[in-house]
Amino acid sequence: MEELKLTMEESGALILERHTVDRLISNRNGDAALLYLYLLREGGHITMEKTTTVLHRSATWVKQTLEELKALGLVRQNKSSAGVLSQEPERLPSYTGEEIAKEMEGDSPFPALVQETQRRLGRTLSTADLTILFGLYDYLNLPAEVISLLVTYCAEQQKQQSGGEMTRPLRMRQVEREAYRWKRHGVDTLDQAVAHLKYLEQRRSIYGELFHVMQIENRLPSPSEQKYLDSFLDMGFPVESIALAYDKTVLQTGSLKWPYLNSILKRWHQKNLHTVEEIKAGDAPLKPTGQKTSGAPASQADDQEAIRWMKELVRRQQQEEKPK
Repeated sequence: MEELKLTMEESGALILERHTVDRLISNRNGDAALLYLYLLREGGHITMEKTTTVLHRSATWVKQTLEELKALGLVRQNKSSAGVLSQEPERLPSYTGEEIAKEMEGDSPFPALVQETQRRLGRTLSTADLTILFGLYDYLNLPAEVISLLVTYCAEQQKQQSGGEMTRPLRMRQVEREAYRWKRHGVDTLDQAVAHLKYLEQRRSIYGELFHVMQIENRLPSPSEQKYLDSFLDMGFPVESIALAYDKTVLQTGSLKWPYLNSILKRWHQKNLHTVEEIKAGDAPLKPTGQKTSGAPASQADDQEAIRWMKELVRRQQQEEKPK
């Protein structure tokens, strides 16, 4: 059996990054989009036999479409194995000390950027730090003023997560990860960086509203929680609709269960129901879980399936906790 192992971004919510969607749309090939969605659903680990069965396509189609995804930069062929593919890595290249020293001796903005970054971080940059900073400037081709804003933003984020004080040092690896996020949003100029910071500030404000609705206080969203929240907002749901879905989640499960909340909102999104008025008019009301029904509407059936999933998860956890 021919096995294709792929490494892709992990996301329980199966979130597609904006730049990925843009590439698939611009390609105008439904086959490439279909295969990429299946790869994402399977976490990048597929077999040729299962893929051809599930998608009802030939092995030739799978191989040709994978080549197209490779050409789009969404997956790549590893040199070590002809049958292994992975998403393009978001890691900067290595630089020699001579390359960095040459840039420092020139008349480019990089030396001033180094000084400003050291001032902002409150420490002298190590060789590894300089390599990352130079990679942002050289490989990602970000202007010095954009990188300076990026470092400032990351430092402020760290302060907020630490309760308003820089209790632990900001690492340049964190700045690198955030730089790739900015690039995925098309941030390449100072004006775009300023606009992106306004967008992020608006999102943080909405996160606060949503956490208040969910009775979560005095902390910022975790990375996984933020992915869920971003997916809800990207689908076009206002705070009020997410609050309604949260209320239904607690009513059915007894507490906040992110996968269950996500399933409700995805179902509404598939029905093109986004405002509270649209949801109340177009979505069948839920009945108590213990009530027997015949011919339950699709929306209720979906909720029952989510509840069964939660019960199965609890059952497995209980089995794992039993002494062996």
